[in-house]
Amino acid sequence: MIETPNTGLPGDKSTTDIAKSILSWMSAILATVFMLVAVAAGLTMMFSVGGQDTFDKARKWLTYAIVGLIIALLAYTIINTIGARLGLGA
Repeated sequence: MIETPNTGLPGDKSTTDIAKSILSWMSAILATVFMLVAVAAGLTMMFSVGGQDTFDKARKWLTYAIVGLIIALLAYTIINTIGARLGLGA
């Protein structure tokens, strides 16, 4: 059999391995989006220069980003817990 470099693509992996790979990629994307939104909100807060409306909008961005991150982490935990209970985890 010819070995191919690990590219992150499914190849001949099982469905469980594919699901774990997808979950891993989505987690990385989520973390990146969270950091970008958090930095953008922080910069907007810093440069609001006394504009209360702009500051409040940035605070909402940050709040929504944190809530989204918490929901995603809970989903990740629930998926891993269910997978472990069903014997799908390694």
